[in-house]
Amino acid sequence: MQPQSTQISQRLFALDWLRVGAFLLLVPYHVGMFFVTWSFHFKNPETTHSLEFPMLFVNQWRLSLLFLIAGIAAGRVLLRRSRGEFAKERFKRLFIPILFGMLVVVPPQIYYEHLFNHTREYASYLDFWRTVFEFRPYPKGSFSWHHLWFVVYIFVYSLLILPLHKYFQTPHGTSLLDRFTNYCTQGRRLYLVILPFLFFTHTLAPYFPTTHDLINDWNNLTQTFFVFLWGYVIGSRSEAWMQAFVSLCKQSLVLGIITISAYMFYFTWYDVWFPDTNPAWYVYVPMRSVRSFNGLLWLVVLVGFAVTHLNFSNRFLHYANELVYPFYIVHQSLMMVIGYYILLQPWGIAAKFGAITFGTYFGTWLCVEIIRRTTVLRPLFGLKLPEKRTEARHQHDAPTRLPFLQEQSKHQ
Repeated sequence: MQPQSTQISQRLFALDWLRVGAFLLLVPYHVGMFFVTWSFHFKNPETTHSLEFPMLFVNQWRLSLLFLIAGIAAGRVLLRRSRGEFAKERFKRLFIPILFGMLVVVPPQIYYEHLFNHTREYASYLDFWRTVFEFRPYPKGSFSWHHLWFVVYIFVYSLLILPLHKYFQTPHGTSLLDRFTNYCTQGRRLYLVILPFLFFTHTLAPYFPTTHDLINDWNNLTQTFFVFLWGYVIGSRSEAWMQAFVSLCKQSLVLGIITISAYMFYFTWYDVWFPDTNPAWYVYVPMRSVRSFNGLLWLVVLVGFAVTHLNFSNRFLHYANELVYPFYIVHQSLMMVIGYYILLQPWGIAAKFGAITFGTYFGTWLCVEIIRRTTVLRPLFGLKLPEKRTEARHQHDAPTRLPFLQEQSKHQ
């Protein structure tokens, strides 16, 4: 059954707000990596545990939210474009920025890591940059995608979804999607979506730590693909899923607060309870389950409240939604350049954190403004070439008018 045209053409601005917010949140999160006890490319001489708690909370849902939104976008785009058009568009907006990023954007991160850690000496940046074209993988060499792993994975998932999309357009595939959607969007059955993620958490996670290298990253690869695939299903059946998110968002907020509190308590006392050994299975199995379930709950909360309160557009959203992708591509390289010079200063953690965060936001904004205004740079950072907007294009920018929300507003 083909969705109605309004479901295909109209835009869910709520997801644009979430996407912009999630990407902007990456700056303080990544800056925080300089100061927490977790491993990073280079570190501030003084670290703290205090930043780990808010970062741990954000960790439960930030990447899952972005993969979910990417999957929803893919599902909605494939309803109005052919698979060939979709693949061509993804090649332009994902693969080209990946290649350019690995050759130009990412190398400064590796260079400043070597400078800070005194692991290698170079006469100049140009002397270092020549080593990128030896194409030796990082860390032994200078060829890497670093933070662009997210874009790499989205590109791979976009290609993997194409044969599945072809199947889902068949009568049997369409029926399967309808039955899955109808079952999971009834009452609290939405929470059953967590089951495959729990399975991967207990079977793959203990043996495959996150590497972001696409080859050995089986736990992260599998879990994020399933989030993307779930997003694709949501995108092709938006109305039913959005209603389910809205109906469960308040309940999920309560459960989310309870589960994140339990996990934070476990995280706080982990080193005290198990100073020399790993926890027993009857401890880590429940806590890993709690963490996975908590991540799902916050996805429901964020999407549900956004659909209810943020399904509108304005000039800021239109501006930010276009530039958030090149902002993501640029931000970590600029952050590490700024961080190199700030971390060497005899300042406290708060002053360094604030200076790097402000410098990264402001400097990245200046960079993307230059990119936006330079035609030759736009495709290298995933932006479309400028074109005149027509009335037909404006139709795709209309917000999706969800009937169940209209019914709620009538009774308020």
